[in-house]
Amino acid sequence: IGIFMLSTSLFSQSVFFTTGKNYTDYDFTTSEKNQDSEFASGSGNFYEISYLISIDRKRTLQFQLGGTINEYNANGGDNNNIYSWESTYLGLKGGFIFNLLPTESRYNIALNMGLNLNGIIDGDQRINGLIYDLTKQEEFKGLFLQGDAGISIRYNLNNYSGIGVGYQYSRSKKIENTTNEVLMFSNNQIQFRLHYEIF
Repeated sequence: IGIFMLSTSLFSQSVFFTTGKNYTDYDFTTSEKNQDSEFASGSGNFYEISYLISIDRKRTLQFQLGGTINEYNANGGDNNNIYSWESTYLGLKGGFIFNLLPTESRYNIALNMGLNLNGIIDGDQRINGLIYDLTKQEEFKGLFLQGDAGISIRYNLNNYSGIGVGYQYSRSKKIENTTNEVLMFSNNQIQFRLHYEIF
């Protein structure tokens, strides 16, 4: 990554800060491919800060490297029990952004795709008022690989800054599973972004 960044240092660089809402579905299955429980989608916050390097002089294609914090929440239960899960994951993200309009335009539409490597830093499971630490649960521990793709629209305030909104879909799966139970996250993300050109 360092060699790649040095080789493109002659082109423009920028940073952006993104926040918004996650709407997450849990997919929890056993080795027999049976889903153990019905889960309702939960909402949580997310935060991302990324560094962009333009690969070409027209800034059509950009490489993205940044950090993320995602809350993946869900609810479930039956007539007798109420369950809820609240988990927070810290991640390192890399990817590419393809700008569909010229960068000098007032508006810009971009497509993005990337990979995020993340792990749990905090989490609770609540069962009828009882609280359990998710960071100690095998299904939630370890590294998850998240693939994502999305679209965003940006309004350039001037030559150096802009604001935008976007949508992104992602799916996460644990890299190495040590139990017969598999947990995956399907996530829909609504984004609000601040964008700054460095040079």
